[in-house]
Amino acid sequence: MRISIRKKDGDKKRHMLKDITVREVSSVGRGANEGAVVTLLKTADAEEVTKRSFNDAMRDMGMSEKLMELMGEMFKMNRALRDSLHSIVSSPEVKDKKAAIRESIAQFAQAMESVVSDTDVIKEIQKAAKTEGGKKFPAGDYAHVPNPDKPSTWKLRLTSEPGGSPDPRIVGMAVAALGEGFRGNKVGIPAKDRAKVVARVRAAWLKANKNKGEKDLPATLKKSEEEENNMDKEAMDKLQKSHEELQAKLAKTEFLASLNDAEKAHYAELSKEDKEAFEKMDADGRKTTVEAAIEKAAADDETIVSDGVTIKKSEVGPGVFAFMKAQQTKTDAAVAKADKLETDAVQKGLEDEAEKLWPNTAGSAAEKATMLKSIKALPKDAQDAQLKMMKAADEAMAKSFKEEGQGGSTDANSATEKLEKLAKAHAEKNSVTFEKAYTAVLDTEEGSKLYDESLAK
Repeated sequence: MRISIRKKDGDKKRHMLKDITVREVSSVGRGANEGAVVTLLKTADAEEVTKRSFNDAMRDMGMSEKLMELMGEMFKMNRALRDSLHSIVSSPEVKDKKAAIRESIAQFAQAMESVVSDTDVIKEIQKAAKTEGGKKFPAGDYAHVPNPDKPSTWKLRLTSEPGGSPDPRIVGMAVAALGEGFRGNKVGIPAKDRAKVVARVRAAWLKANKNKGEKDLPATLKKSEEEENNMDKEAMDKLQKSHEELQAKLAKTEFLASLNDAEKAHYAELSKEDKEAFEKMDADGRKTTVEAAIEKAAADDETIVSDGVTIKKSEVGPGVFAFMKAQQTKTDAAVAKADKLETDAVQKGLEDEAEKLWPNTAGSAAEKATMLKSIKALPKDAQDAQLKMMKAADEAMAKSFKEEGQGGSTDANSATEKLEKLAKAHAEKNSVTFEKAYTAVLDTEEGSKLYDESLAK
């Protein structure tokens, strides 16, 4: 960018600017659009200065919304056309399907043109105009409009008055420009857009020359027989494909309607390949498959028991089941711990009671507790008899431990006294009862020998 600065009138010297901030660049001495923040300036080859203000942006947003409404209306009309063409293709009563299709398409085009011409957004778009001969022509008056916002790109005007109907003379000029050229000037149309432009000029020519038909079209606008056949074939292929897709959807709908609730639930869980296989089955095959799947699911279904109620994973869902299972695990652990504490307490009580009942009987506390537990499981009469017998046996065992002449008649160094001393020492050292210690001493070589000596006296 080049900026020219003058200090005062008549001063033509160049001056260097340092440390400045350019807040505005304008093509005029004093800008009139103070609200504009961004100004786009034309280059040397541009035709006009384009300025975009906040109000312009808001207007464009409103147009976008209106365009969406227009698209909605056009979508509805497209659906109506599709339904009409499907009906024609599938109806055996329509003999000349080609003629019927063309008529339907023509009606569609007329309805579409009516909607577009009556839509406010189109009128908004048409506010942009190209001035020719002192008249402002909207974009709709041209066959080629590559950029609706840039009138300089519009080509091949078709009307003599802005917004009017196609004019035969003006359309003839457009036809010539498309062909060998009008007065030597041949219009330049990109190859990708030419078919659409030709179609628009063709429609304008037929509308401007109401007393003529397609057979009278200029050569430039005529379709070759090959093009006509190709277009017809392409249209028929599309219609046939669309018809087949519709038939497939109808068949799918009928298939789903024939399923019962269990079959629908099973079908919904299948993969794409399995669904296709399921659709090919007959009614009996589907029934057998679903029953087998239900049985397998029931066999594989995980369950827990909570407060006496059996809960299935398939009934409550994986998330809820996982939570309930975790809670049940905690509950089971707490119950097991409580049961163990209770069992330990009961076992300790039995051991203490057994030791009191049979202090002189050989065996561990646990063994005696087991004996007592089995006796208590007997009927009352049998229980009393067993306890009486065990008590007598324990007392007899106690008497056998007393040495002869206890109370001063036996020798302190007798075998019996020595056995007793060894038993007491063993009991103190190992923290066991005298009876257990005595039994342990008897199992030693020394104890066995002393016992034999005590019996010999």
